[in-house]
Amino acid sequence: MNKLMEGVQKLTKTSIERFKIRKLRKQIENGHWIEKDEAVKNLRKIGTDKVTSYFIRKLKSPFDSVRFKAVSALGYIADPLTVPELIKCLNDRVWDVRGETIISLGKIGSIDAIRPLIIGLSDKVSKNRSYAEESLTKIRFRLLKGKTKFSTKQPEHFALERIHPGFFPNSYLKFIEVVKKNPRKSPEYFKLEAMQLKAVEGRLK
Repeated sequence: MNKLMEGVQKLTKTSIERFKIRKLRKQIENGHWIEKDEAVKNLRKIGTDKVTSYFIRKLKSPFDSVRFKAVSALGYIADPLTVPELIKCLNDRVWDVRGETIISLGKIGSIDAIRPLIIGLSDKVSKNRSYAEESLTKIRFRLLKGKTKFSTKQPEHFALERIHPGFFPNSYLKFIEVVKKNPRKSPEYFKLEAMQLKAVEGRLK
């Protein structure tokens, strides 16, 4: 009898959790931004992986609106593990899905999104180019606030300290190579190198 009761309780608990997850998923997918924020907070108590897998599957939907909502939802959940899947959506045929992807990558703020977002600066749609610049600014600001220690051992991070990838994308990428080739150089050397790279790119614009 006790085992039967334990089984019923376990089943009831599982059913309640599934119901909660479905409800939170709908809120994130279709709710107002306040509802979305609240849903994400509650979801984190349960575990975001239970919902992210659902939205990742939706990224492959043939329907544009479904892909758009999935990309937006993943931005609100802001799980860094979803970044590789979101990066693939930067090649979406629909411009507003690409745009929402750029925004979501900015919300997540992962360093892995910088190079793909630099490519986003060349998007055919001017609105998306602006979104890419804003997202790169967000990532840079998060890191400069002290989320990461800058070191020549981490060229991508170190480059962010010297160069804004949204304003000087080519300089940013070139600076990373400079850091990799000259890890033992002094801070003054890198400061001068960054200034020269930015000056050249600035003149080319």
